[in-house]
Amino acid sequence: MGEGKVLYKSDEKFVIASNFDYYVKKELERRKKMNGGKGVIFADVYEDIANCAGITTGAVQSMRNKSNPSLTVSVAIAEYFKVEVSDIWKVVPNLDYVDMRGKCTEGKCNRGAFSKNLCFKHYNIVKRRNEKEQLEELKWIMLRKKWNYWTWKK
Repeated sequence: MGEGKVLYKSDEKFVIASNFDYYVKKELERRKKMNGGKGVIFADVYEDIANCAGITTGAVQSMRNKSNPSLTVSVAIAEYFKVEVSDIWKVVPNLDYVDMRGKCTEGKCNRGAFSKNLCFKHYNIVKRRNEKEQLEELKWIMLRKKWNYWTWKK
């Protein structure tokens, strides 16, 4: 079954991982076995889930791709598949989450982190350093272009 896929990026500490697609495919395979392998499509499964949960088939399709259902809809869908809600949707830690209450990682600074694990002071220092490096690189590019122009002109 797997761990489920996270359907969208979020700034939250936890996100929802979905195994909904797995259960839809499993239901489709079950129906194909019952009907001898023909005449069953995803739309049939979506329609039955939508009728059971009291939503549209479009809402069911969007759950497969990009959205998470409300609690009442998720309970109805779990009952349809005869599994627990937590088997279909799990709350997992967001690996991209940055804790804003962290501490600055620069030297022995103990201030609260502002961005990229740096306090406001150290973030601005790093930002200025990067801007200076980019400016120097741009100057060298311009000098090379001038040199190429003058050597080509002769």
